[in-house]
Amino acid sequence: MNELSLEKKVIETIAGSGDIERLKYHLDSLTGGNTFLILLSRITTHHTLEELKSVLKSAFKENGVQVKVTTKCVEEIQRKLKRCVRSKKIEEIKSTFVDQGWIFPLYHGGLIYGFLCLFINKGRLDSRLLRFVEDFLMLSLEKALKEIELIKVHSNLRPRAIALSTVHTVHRLISSTLNVDELLPRLARLCLQVTRSKTCIIYMRKGNRLQPSAIANINSQPRVKSLNLEKSKIGKALNEGAVILTSRRLWVPLIEEELVGVISLKEKQNGKPFDVNDREIVTVFAEQAIVAIKNAQLYETQSKILLESLKTLSKTLDVKSPQTYTHPLSFVDLVMAIADEYGVSSKEKEYIKYATLLLDTGKVAIPEEILKKPGRLTPDEYQSIMEHPVKSAEIVKSIKSLKPVVPIILYHHERWDGKGYPRGLKGKKIPLGARILCVADAFEAMICHRPYKESLNIEQAVEEIKKQRGKQFDPDVVDAFLRAVKKGKIKKIACRMLEEISKK
Repeated sequence: MNELSLEKKVIETIAGSGDIERLKYHLDSLTGGNTFLILLSRITTHHTLEELKSVLKSAFKENGVQVKVTTKCVEEIQRKLKRCVRSKKIEEIKSTFVDQGWIFPLYHGGLIYGFLCLFINKGRLDSRLLRFVEDFLMLSLEKALKEIELIKVHSNLRPRAIALSTVHTVHRLISSTLNVDELLPRLARLCLQVTRSKTCIIYMRKGNRLQPSAIANINSQPRVKSLNLEKSKIGKALNEGAVILTSRRLWVPLIEEELVGVISLKEKQNGKPFDVNDREIVTVFAEQAIVAIKNAQLYETQSKILLESLKTLSKTLDVKSPQTYTHPLSFVDLVMAIADEYGVSSKEKEYIKYATLLLDTGKVAIPEEILKKPGRLTPDEYQSIMEHPVKSAEIVKSIKSLKPVVPIILYHHERWDGKGYPRGLKGKKIPLGARILCVADAFEAMICHRPYKESLNIEQAVEEIKKQRGKQFDPDVVDAFLRAVKKGKIKKIACRMLEEISKK
């Protein structure tokens, strides 16, 4: 803050504090007269006579004082203002329109910030009251300077406090999701809130272009184009790691060794320009955001590798006994369709997907002649079949990252009424993923070929699922299944499954 702006701020702070009104009240009480006070900034010492005359007329009018401000009077006040600057002491004004007039310099620490012009009718100020006014103004000035200093300290600390809070919030975001498609919109919304901007766009790098990947906006969604890193000036600057700050735009690169993406902000909600504080806040935000994004991307890569590995593993059943492996690739789509309608979280869906691929891994331990047997199974053979969820779970639990998948696999043959296997669990004691798989597995078994029974058509299978609502199946899962049926999802997936089976 330069000297002139500080002087202006001091006068504004004193004027807004109510101190001048309180001083007038005390003076009127002590003198029995009618005082009126005018605050002037130091810049008035550089005014022309006409400019100073205009200032005084406006001030008198605001105070409700009807006086004739003559040129001679203005000259006197102007002369005393300049003398006050030199002497830094109280100066008396000789005036025809009041009994007494005084100019008090607002002086502190070697600087004059302005003046108080005091005029009194029907009364006089003795030396004791003059000292009172001087002391009062000194206290008011010191209070104003302290208030301004506190505001300055606050304005310097605020971006750092916000930055620290942002770090904490982004850390919470990191732990809330490792899905890039969920993470980016959350980061955009958080950045919008922190900076109080109208628009936040997160671009992600794809080759030599920046593609808009997440947009948060307080109004309608804006049209956003991609940026060429080689041809556009902004793109080139960002690619070199530069932060771009203008009054209405702020661009901060997301860098980890090289440019990964960019956070772009448009306009502040309060109409003020972006400043260095905003730049500092968003730079700290970007440092944390890149950690979250890279973690999510790494997790996504690992998940893809794991998923492909599980798909490969699940095919071992097909290799062992192609005619008996009953879960085509589209079975995963069937399970996901039910999970989507149920409203399962993305994390839980991921575990259910893994469980689906590993559902019947334990069947590798069942003799092939039992799996292929066309007639009724003996009690021993049926017992062998019933043990396959336990064997599947035993195989999978050795993989640490798949620990949450184990209960889904183990209990996917449990029934809502408690008559299932291997533990006879009932109701919501059965894991949600297992309840969803139970419905999907039963539907798939009804429409696809089994050595031991005739298959049903899609409509018949749907009716059977309805009949077992609240008996074999969780009513809420059945309702989710039926919603997927109504939307046409199940029929499309069922047709794909039947086509895949026919090609075996």
